[in-house]
Amino acid sequence: MSCCLLVRAMNCAPPRPSTLQPTRIHIGHRRRLAMEKNAMAAPEQQQKQRQTVVMYPSFGVGHIIPMTELARVLLRRGLAVTMVLIERPFWSSDSGAATTRRVMAANPAITFHFFPPDPSPPDFARSTKAPFFHTLQLLRRYNGELGRFLRSDAFPPGRLHSVEDDLCAAMVDVRRRIADADAVVLNTFESLERRAVEALLDLRCGGKPMPPVYCIGPVVGDGGDTDPAAEPERSVVYLCFGSRGTLAAAQLREIAAGLERSGHRFLWVVRTPAGTEDAKKFLEQRPEPDLDALLPAGFLHRTSSRGLVVKSWAPQVAVLRHRSSGAFVTHCGWNSVLEALAAGVPMLCCPLYSEQMLNKVLMVGEEIGVAWEMEGYAAGFVTAEEVERKVRMVMESEEGRELRARVAARKGEAEAALREGGSSWVAFERFLADAEKVRGRLGK
Repeated sequence: MSCCLLVRAMNCAPPRPSTLQPTRIHIGHRRRLAMEKNAMAAPEQQQKQRQTVVMYPSFGVGHIIPMTELARVLLRRGLAVTMVLIERPFWSSDSGAATTRRVMAANPAITFHFFPPDPSPPDFARSTKAPFFHTLQLLRRYNGELGRFLRSDAFPPGRLHSVEDDLCAAMVDVRRRIADADAVVLNTFESLERRAVEALLDLRCGGKPMPPVYCIGPVVGDGGDTDPAAEPERSVVYLCFGSRGTLAAAQLREIAAGLERSGHRFLWVVRTPAGTEDAKKFLEQRPEPDLDALLPAGFLHRTSSRGLVVKSWAPQVAVLRHRSSGAFVTHCGWNSVLEALAAGVPMLCCPLYSEQMLNKVLMVGEEIGVAWEMEGYAAGFVTAEEVERKVRMVMESEEGRELRARVAARKGEAEAALREGGSSWVAFERFLADAEKVRGRLGK
């Protein structure tokens, strides 16, 4: 199940400068963004009456990107959006900082407000506890800072609930907080996870019924402009393991060997291995990968006519939506899953950690059936033979054609859900109407 997004709406002027100056980045971008920004512009008096949604994602790229996509939807509905980010003590990956900057630069209509770094952050490196525990701990330290910002001159008084009710104290506290929320917004669509959504609606949290649940997805980017004639249709295998996922050097060499043997075109995003198995492997800052040192000797030269290896990051939505994309080798992060479904690209699953294991089970299961697993991932090592076999299956076999047909059907369902009158469209309209009622109640 996708993670929930909890937001509060209020009627106020755009934030004015406070002690922590809101940061807005304006750069030239695609014509689509210029048109979007112009459409959202309003006369000064009207601007002062715009409702503002304040978003507070965790600092991971996998949280910031879907929040930004939801912000774009809200902007198109005439709402203002302020996104509050914390200045973490170090970037969690070599590409995290650059990706966050790209997201900010590509969305000048969003006001980004940064909190300063914690002077004494949790010791991620020496701790034996899971990194996510320290992430919650770090976010919790900003409760007071967030409260002061929301009660500053940027926002009128009396519009917000207590900040404490909306922040993580610990994962065991999630159910209680959900019960206290006014709404749960899910980046999914009902036909994809019907049983899970029905179970969620029947759930009781600490004796309280669930608040209204709104499935508004898939909220993903549109990918921008691509070259329609670059490669033959559905001929390229795209490999990427997320903004934080890293593979050991031995595993990278094995994947390279499998790709080379398969004979198929590929686009592969490679990140520098963490070089350690302790808790800080997801959090340390890493340099750009040395491809010649990491990959088999001569691999880049031998595959140069049909393959491309890029360092650390690629515009994933644009890649998946390109007509040449034929399969996606993925870590099964929820953003990646939704982006693949929205693009109609079948998946080969190699989950690494967290909820990715569950996402893999859902995607390969008979009920959804849009992916195959890469055998060996559970033991931490997928062989070259398995990479070659699965790539050939998805790209060449009858079973692969059937898999693509199932993914295409899910893509159609996603598009139908987002169209006017579709389930996600209706849910979002209902969410906005209900948020207006909550805003009125809080203003009394």
